[in-house]
Amino acid sequence: IDDELLRRDDGHWVPAADLTTIPIPPTIQALLAARLDRLGGKERQVIERASVVGKVFYQGAVSELAPEPLRPEVGSHLMTLVRKEFIRPDHSDFARESAFRFRHILIRDAAYNGMPKETRARLHEAFSSWLERAAGERVAEYEELLGYHLEQAYRYRMELGTVDDGARAMADRAARHLAVAGRRALNRSDFTAAGGLLGRSIELLPPDDPLRLELLLDLAQALMDLGEFSRVDPVLDEITERARGSGDRGLELRAELVRSFRFDTTTAWEDRRGAAEQAIPVLEELGDEFGLYLAHRQLAAIHWTQGRSGASEEELERVMEHARRAGADRAFLFLIHWLAGAQVWGPTPVDKGLRRCEALLEQSQGSRFAEGSVLVARAALEAMAGRAEESRKWGARGRAMLEDLGRGVVSTMAAASRLGLAEEILGDLERAEAVMRPAVETLFSMGEKSFVSTLAAQLARVLALGGKLDEAAKFVELGREASPADDWASQISWRSALTQVLARRGDLVDAERLAREGVALTDGVDYLNQMGEAWADLGYVLRLSGRRDEAADALRRALAMYEAKGNVVSGGHTRATLSELA
Repeated sequence: IDDELLRRDDGHWVPAADLTTIPIPPTIQALLAARLDRLGGKERQVIERASVVGKVFYQGAVSELAPEPLRPEVGSHLMTLVRKEFIRPDHSDFARESAFRFRHILIRDAAYNGMPKETRARLHEAFSSWLERAAGERVAEYEELLGYHLEQAYRYRMELGTVDDGARAMADRAARHLAVAGRRALNRSDFTAAGGLLGRSIELLPPDDPLRLELLLDLAQALMDLGEFSRVDPVLDEITERARGSGDRGLELRAELVRSFRFDTTTAWEDRRGAAEQAIPVLEELGDEFGLYLAHRQLAAIHWTQGRSGASEEELERVMEHARRAGADRAFLFLIHWLAGAQVWGPTPVDKGLRRCEALLEQSQGSRFAEGSVLVARAALEAMAGRAEESRKWGARGRAMLEDLGRGVVSTMAAASRLGLAEEILGDLERAEAVMRPAVETLFSMGEKSFVSTLAAQLARVLALGGKLDEAAKFVELGREASPADDWASQISWRSALTQVLARRGDLVDAERLAREGVALTDGVDYLNQMGEAWADLGYVLRLSGRRDEAADALRRALAMYEAKGNVVSGGHTRATLSELA
């Protein structure tokens, strides 16, 4: 607590850092070592072998690791260790295998640390062989565990200076198990786990191994979503250098496309078009489906940020086809998230958008990221339809799914922007702020710019509507500074928020100027809700200025946008204001 490794959160103590690195006090180590020293020689051998397996272990595995003469006695010695309260019986994942658990992880650690490194190396390798046999057809469930034990065996050999061809083969096996586990984590959008597993796999592979370069590209994408942007460039630089050295043009282009899609830059999206358009014919000739997915994703993003949601959605259909052909599950699931967002922000009417969300849920393959993204989109659409209870029900489910994934750029943004919009539409500004503020602060702390620009402006508008004008102005500035010049959604949003701030402060001249800038930016854009807001903002300012006829004209334009979207709540408010002006 003094070192701030634990913090209070809602009445509970939660970790604020990695607690596995905390050293055990010497007195506890000495006490545990003394208890272990009182065990008989055979009991000590049994508990040491159990410690290699882990906190939970299996009698068959311990027998496999024990010296041949000791194997028939392993069961009785385990019962002795139960009576002496070192271990206790536990649920087994394997049929016909008794399982046990150390009563405390520190007992396991003390037993493990009492063995020489050479013994640990040999036993880790032996356990991996046992696990592979025991898992049988379920071996895919244990890729991470197999990788870990082979990795440990290899690293101890390195420390002992006994690396030979056998050890290098072991490292290769470990790397491939960890790679499978890392990619599986990436597919389920567990970017923290993916980053760790992929990084460990990469460390075990030779620099020129083709798999290593592919994994570096996967790692770059995981780091991007974790917001660890300072680590992305060195990874992409290495891929580019080695791809050029080996003449792998496809891999080189993939690295450049990932680089140009990064989230921590204010580079105009139009300036990123060239990388995609130049890459497409080369990738088509190479038959590189994943590269084509990346290139067309870039073009879809350009349409999206420039306010052409319908065109973006059409491009996304092509992107999904390339993702399918590439067998890239994680890419496919990311696109489901994106398509769900298009139902919220784009021109698709609410009722049709809800049906599309149902179809997207069926394609989510059990992914919490994809399902959560669709459910928070559904929450926003239900809010537009005026169904507050349904909106909050689906929103709570979707938010829980996304929060389970931990801190990720896209999942953070998806939950905050869609649920913030839902609560703003439903008129609960405090809830909208509570959803969006932590997300803006998280993204800003990462150095993220692609999403925080829009989300900060969205939060600023909510704060302004709630009368928190100074805070609103602060977030307007944050959004404005992070907005690329051609990110129409952000450019319209910060003007909308600042219009509300200035109007409420009585600066109607500048408020009208900004409102008209926002309206002008909606030309050629199909974000119907934002278009409606822009016209409604202008109507609000004109009404405050006493220009009732002009205000009514602007509000009728806003109403047309809301009605086209099927946003009955915002449309109803606008219609009520028009009645007051009549």
